[in-house]
Amino acid sequence: MSCKMVFPIALLLMNALVCVAQVEQGAITGLVLDPTGAVVPNAKVTATNKATGVVAQAETTGDGYYKIPYLLAGEYDVVVEKEGFSVNRVTDVPVLVGQSTT
Repeated sequence: MSCKMVFPIALLLMNALVCVAQVEQGAITGLVLDPTGAVVPNAKVTATNKATGVVAQAETTGDGYYKIPYLLAGEYDVVVEKEGFSVNRVTDVPVLVGQSTT
């Protein structure tokens, strides 16, 4: 490969790395437990962006875990619901760029 080809290829690779590094989103993750400490599977988890009103949802796994990815940075209100349980609300949950908030 000639030197004339190496430089443009190197520039393309560096550009690709810069594009991948520009993440403007975060996530909310967690574990839903009942008052006895048992996991709550199939609970509905809703995160609402306080600034935009955009809603994202997830459902807990059989182990009680959930993840709501691809959220814009900002503050969220999170609501967990499951039939037979009282509704749980957590307000002002911060989502930071490139990070998961638990």
